[in-house]
Amino acid sequence: MNVHGGESRIGAEAIPCSTCHMTSTQANEPAPSPPRAGIDWQLAPVAFIWFGKSGAEICAQMKDPKRNGGRDAAGLVEHLRHDASLNGFIPRGWAPGAGRSTPPGTFEDHVKDMATWGAAGQPCPN
Repeated sequence: MNVHGGESRIGAEAIPCSTCHMTSTQANEPAPSPPRAGIDWQLAPVAFIWFGKSGAEICAQMKDPKRNGGRDAAGLVEHLRHDASLNGFIPRGWAPGAGRSTPPGTFEDHVKDMATWGAAGQPCPN
């Protein structure tokens, strides 16, 4: 959809996020239902954008507290768990609704992978 956050980072200034994203715990069905989650939608800061970055660049950004919301490895896992406790958008990526692709594995697999990565010292590819 190529919507950009604009200055406010809450969505393009003329298109509120709620045009597509809804604060609701209902399932993301039927297709093409807008993405729903139990928390208000807000885009991540521009500095967090991954588009066009290599895996090594994303890894370096994820482990850098100056560029990941001030989180250490445990804080990243806590962020995932906290978002899930609020029925947020991160776990909804594994239940996006009909017609949408999903990441590999499950949300719990992702949390475990993040914890394993943290326990290993957050190694990054070259």
